[in-house]
Amino acid sequence: MTKTLTTLLIIFSSTITFSQVIVEETSSQSLIEAYISPLGESIGQGLNNGWFNTAKPHKLGGFDLTFNFNIVSLPNTSLVFDPNEIEGFSSNSLSPTLLGKGDGATITYDHPSGFSETFKMPDQAVQLNNLPIPTLNLGVGLIKETELNIRYIPNTNYDIKMLGQGSVNLLGIGLKHNLMQWIPLASKLPIHLSIQGAYTTLNTSFEIKSDNIDQMVELNTIAYNYNLILSKKLLMLTPYLSIGYSNSITNFKSDTKFNLGDGLNAVEFSIPNDIDFTNLGLMNYSAGIRVQLALLSLHISQSFSEYKTTSIGAGISFR
Repeated sequence: MTKTLTTLLIIFSSTITFSQVIVEETSSQSLIEAYISPLGESIGQGLNNGWFNTAKPHKLGGFDLTFNFNIVSLPNTSLVFDPNEIEGFSSNSLSPTLLGKGDGATITYDHPSGFSETFKMPDQAVQLNNLPIPTLNLGVGLIKETELNIRYIPNTNYDIKMLGQGSVNLLGIGLKHNLMQWIPLASKLPIHLSIQGAYTTLNTSFEIKSDNIDQMVELNTIAYNYNLILSKKLLMLTPYLSIGYSNSITNFKSDTKFNLGDGLNAVEFSIPNDIDFTNLGLMNYSAGIRVQLALLSLHISQSFSEYKTTSIGAGISFR
């Protein structure tokens, strides 16, 4: 991911010819958002999945430790963007986002002072159609048929030759509560109905290095969701359905200025230090099935929204 994100910064140091024009801060922010935000949206959707595989909370003292692999399917709309939809920019073609593939669009920037200059977005040879998001969940049963869920990765530094240097940390917390106990006579029904909510923060930083760039960049995602879950146990099988709402917010930090071209034939892009990308709020519908084999549990589910997500998991579950 770091190597791909470096492309974003190389946009502003490629072989483009300009006269001395400074791109407005809000304009450069909008261009950065159109290019990067699909990555944050897909990460957020992946973080909002895999929080449950049954509506029934653990009993007091019960627990589970479950590994989930959430595979986010990227919609076509996340692979390209239209420069004409960004104020101050125009083009005769669409351009690939950070996740897409194809020839970069030739874009004209019209400065409010009346100047106009043209530059080209980078060509991209690789397209990402699916984004895997692995998570490790711990669930613990509390009082009043309530379950606490936790995801945690301590701040971890990495140095991978192909990706570069950086760090990552994650913290997620969620609750699941049985609603049937509050509905008269509902406890007699052979089903479980619960409400669930979760909040996750994922913080990543990485070092960008190229001929003209050497700095740290941060990409942070906050994701949260609320769901109503219905399940029914049939011997070893537990089918479950859910309906809910999920949202994610992505923040991009970089205190960078880029000069395009050399000497007088240059344009300066000023990237804000702190960019909050537009929230992505989605209604989610999911269906799945869980298999319980003594302490071992296996599950698979499919969520249906703009970013469809398949969750596959296995874990140890007690009570």
